[in-house]
Amino acid sequence: MPESVHLDDLKAMGDAWRRFGSTADLVPHLQSLPTVVACGASGPLVVADCGPHGWVVFDDDRTPPASAPLPDAPGSARPTAGPDPGVLAKIEQIKALAHDESVPPEERFKRLKAMTQALAAQGAARPGAGRGALGAPTRNATGGGGGGGGSASKKRCSVPDSDDGVLVSSGNEPWLRHLQDRLEASGYRVTTLVGAGVETYRTLPSGGVLLINAHSAPAWSLFNRGREFAIWTADQVNLDLERRWAREIADGDIIKYFRGDPLDFAHYAITDAFVAKHFPAMPANSLVVLESCHGGAAGAAPLRKALHAKGADVVAGWSWKVPDQLGGGTQWFLFDRLTGGGDAVDVDLTGYGGTWLHVPSERDATGFEQRAFDWPHVETDMLSKGLGVFHSPDLSYLTRLIFEPGAGSLGPLRPSIATMTVDESTSLLTITGLFGKGPYTGARRVTVDGIDVGWSRWDDDEIECGPLPRSGAGSCGDVVVHIGRRTSNAAPLTSWTSTFTLSCRQPGKKRPFAVLTGPITLRGDVHASRDLPGRRPSSRTMVVQLVLDDAATASFTLGGTHQAGQFSYAWSFEGTVKPGASPDGSIVAWLKAVGADVTRPAMWLEASGFAAPLGSLVLKDLAAGKRYDLQAVMMSVDITGDADLLKGSVTWAPGSFGVPGGKRQGTMSWGVEPPVDFPATFEWTDFVVTHAPTADTPA
Repeated sequence: MPESVHLDDLKAMGDAWRRFGSTADLVPHLQSLPTVVACGASGPLVVADCGPHGWVVFDDDRTPPASAPLPDAPGSARPTAGPDPGVLAKIEQIKALAHDESVPPEERFKRLKAMTQALAAQGAARPGAGRGALGAPTRNATGGGGGGGGSASKKRCSVPDSDDGVLVSSGNEPWLRHLQDRLEASGYRVTTLVGAGVETYRTLPSGGVLLINAHSAPAWSLFNRGREFAIWTADQVNLDLERRWAREIADGDIIKYFRGDPLDFAHYAITDAFVAKHFPAMPANSLVVLESCHGGAAGAAPLRKALHAKGADVVAGWSWKVPDQLGGGTQWFLFDRLTGGGDAVDVDLTGYGGTWLHVPSERDATGFEQRAFDWPHVETDMLSKGLGVFHSPDLSYLTRLIFEPGAGSLGPLRPSIATMTVDESTSLLTITGLFGKGPYTGARRVTVDGIDVGWSRWDDDEIECGPLPRSGAGSCGDVVVHIGRRTSNAAPLTSWTSTFTLSCRQPGKKRPFAVLTGPITLRGDVHASRDLPGRRPSSRTMVVQLVLDDAATASFTLGGTHQAGQFSYAWSFEGTVKPGASPDGSIVAWLKAVGADVTRPAMWLEASGFAAPLGSLVLKDLAAGKRYDLQAVMMSVDITGDADLLKGSVTWAPGSFGVPGGKRQGTMSWGVEPPVDFPATFEWTDFVVTHAPTADTPA
């Protein structure tokens, strides 16, 4: 193509430009090119660097239609407080050069590039301006009227308030089955309608997800009163249908659609008026995807507005013609990532002047499966991988999937768990992720290993539930958030069990005078978690705490002698103590792992202060020659671990989340007066791990 193309020439490059002539439809595509400058003079001027295809310079002095206001491009230099005379002068120079055929094309390209780069730098230096970036998400901020003009910057954590999904298609495309499988795996009841005619759309079931895969465009023909955007149906024009639908045809609800193929008969198509009259009301936070040409363009704004008025929160559509392979691959990826899949996607665009596009699976790319994410972040990830946008070399395809958000809070298509923590002092479980406040008419539940544990607080991105049992069913296992039939990814709450022995002995003596033996149960969330789709899991601190289980007891034996001045002591105690029964009867343990690589965490164990409830104590006054025998004595024993006794000494077993047994030597403080430090040994058996993360655990 030539280095510079005026709008009049650009409009002649294919059927799309002949149907639409407004820069409002082109700006979203140019915003995704490497450099874009949009300036306001007598009308918008857009200068775009199209890489190997040169620079496109065009202007349009007409006012864009009110239904599709021209958005400012990133890097916009459009003045808000009056035009900058210097900028306007440069704009006029660029316009003149772009249209000056006396300058050789190669020289004109070089000069245009230098001038537009200078203008871009000047625009970027102005407050609020910046350079456009390839693949940067765009939003159609109209909100479709009925959608309320929502923004994608708000918290978008909710799932649709319906367990139903509807897939409508003019043909049985192979990627439709994948969409159905992904939705059903998330808990949706899916209705798939293939070969849809007018009556199919008239009796369309309601659902939180609606995808329409059909031909669509502004329909110019001898049959219509003017150009109207419409969705093609499988019904061919015939006399019987003309009579049956005469009123709706007269009202413009149904029009005739001729695709341009001489061998193709005209078909009936439905308009925004039909949608307004016959489409069902949609649940809160519902998603509509128009997998059809021009569904996101300005000419389709009335139909999108009608969908928003029916209750749709987000309506997505292509801004131009879309190759079938790109459309199918994009929808495969979009629904896959919105529902927590991570499949590879392959798209062959060589027939359209593009290349073969391969998107690897999340496990191949990041080493982990992936949980569900909200649509704004999925859109960003999708564009970064070359899906959802295509610019063919001859500009016959300049298309992009545009999301038009409404006033709701739609995020993912299923709940999504990121991380979990258990406060063992209360046994309350806190879950972070994407849940949304709804509104939800379906039941909201949280289960641990299939046991409903209840919830006390439910926010957009955090749920507090429990208290969890400290042992048995529901104490650990897969945590799942339920909204109606939809379920989140299963996030494992892992448990470890072991037995420990803590013994203290007097210097020079082999026999210990104090032995404490008991079980250790730990639990916590150590599964990897990522902050953004398509990224490797991020580093985080994962805390595993001791489960203060009242049913678990540690046994102890105390026996020994001690002399201090004229007094000697001999004691014998034995009994049991419950971990965490009191500040003076607790065993505290915790373990920390930093980062997604949980192969080398450090572990600290500390036994502190337990009470010996019943025992005997013999006190002798050597100077006076007296002996005192005391029975049923409550004796406070303060045994505190040296800070260096176990720090960093306990690690995961290689290749697993298990902790091998071991032994450590140190010192313990014996709580007599004055306190005495005695040699101590801490031993533990192999920790048995249950419900550990696996290679299939989504991050």
